[in-house]
Amino acid sequence: ADPRASQADFEWQCLVAAMLSSQTKDQTNAEAMLALRAYGNTIHRIARAPVQRLDGLICKVGFHRVKANNLKAAANLILKRFGGRVPRTVEGLLALPGVGPKMAYLTLHSAFNQQDGLCIDTHVHRIANVLGWLRPRTKTPEDTRLALEAWLPKRHWGDINVCLVGLGQMQQQASHKLIDKCLQGR
Repeated sequence: ADPRASQADFEWQCLVAAMLSSQTKDQTNAEAMLALRAYGNTIHRIARAPVQRLDGLICKVGFHRVKANNLKAAANLILKRFGGRVPRTVEGLLALPGVGPKMAYLTLHSAFNQQDGLCIDTHVHRIANVLGWLRPRTKTPEDTRLALEAWLPKRHWGDINVCLVGLGQMQQQASHKLIDKCLQGR
């Protein structure tokens, strides 16, 4: 998100970045956000944009066609139901098309500096289970979120996602299992 944007546009851009992030590498997401910024990444502009134009701007992200439709629909819903402002609650964010719990908590944290829950993606879900933090093992990222929130002090919630997502991405790209190597030293 552009820190020089108006507060409303900054909040919208945080939501867009979260929506594009699923199944997309960080660098690709950043490139798509730059393309949207050059186009004019505001709620009003995205609401009026043809879906095909949005799809062209974000064509490198995973599931770009679905995400282009979701961006336009979310912009229109925010204009109609939320007075043109990104919702400041999990419930409001979950009402938007294409927004799940991870994106909702990520948006609250990045757009509003609210740490209301953990942002659990597949990396955090996998790593938390491999490290043995969850007994019994969890089956879904949402189960992992609830289990981690139950025992992890809230003051650490902001740091855990950055740490584990980075570790998970390194493990995914490493030829040898990074976590297994780390745990061998115990």
